Amino acid sequence: MTARRVVVSVECMRNQLTRISKISGVCFAAFNLFKVALNPKNTPNALAVSDNLLKLGLFKSGVDYLRSNPLTAPLVDNPYTVSEFDLDRMIQLPTGSLGYELASVMKKDNLDPNYFRRSNPPVEGKVILDHIEQTHDIWHIVLGFDISEAGEVGILAFQFGQLRSPQAVAFMSGALMRCLLGNLTNLPPVMDAMTRGWELSKKWPPLFAVNWNEVMHEQVDTIRDQLARGLIPTSSLNH
Repeated sequence: MTARRVVVSVECMRNQLTRISKISGVCFAAFNLFKVALNPKNTPNALAVSDNLLKLGLFKSGVDYLRSNPLTAPLVDNPYTVSEFDLDRMIQLPTGSLGYELASVMKKDNLDPNYFRRSNPPVEGKVILDHIEQTHDIWHIVLGFDISEAGEVGILAFQFGQLRSPQAVAFMSGALMRCLLGNLTNLPPVMDAMTRGWELSKKWPPLFAVNWNEVMHEQVDTIRDQLARGLIPTSSLNH
């Protein structure tokens, strides 16, 4: 066998292994998504789906989308990082402020404020998954979606609209599957929330460009008003 044939053979083997790896990743993602569809409250399975999609490189389209927007392009390589939530400190902020409302909901529902904070692998798309995991609970407050099935779907629709997140597509598919296999009467509120989230994602400026650390003391109504007027919320203390 000539050296050229050896090189070609090795390259073919490498390509085959790459294909097998991708197929394996897709299978793992599909299996974990099916488990999430059966039990949406199984957070470890949901995180596994996100990990599978990240390793498959499916967040790349989201990165490209963020780079295409002048408001978010500079932040792709140097994103805002949301500080860990200190609920006892946040609950001392003025009533109606983002920090106060966030802490109130988390304390009432006994939620771990930093549960979703993980050390994701340093691959392309990590910036989007980090952002989703750090801001998920903030988005619930700002967008006004509760933590029901429909509320979560509303967040996912907004997430896809603004971040082109494959995770959002996967989990929305799971929610629709649950309605199909369970009770179709649950579908209308899910569709309403999906529609509202999608429409808001197009009307509001990118939340990826908001420095949430700076606006925790701001009133939620003020933040929503700024977003509705196409403005990136900023701290009134800087004005």
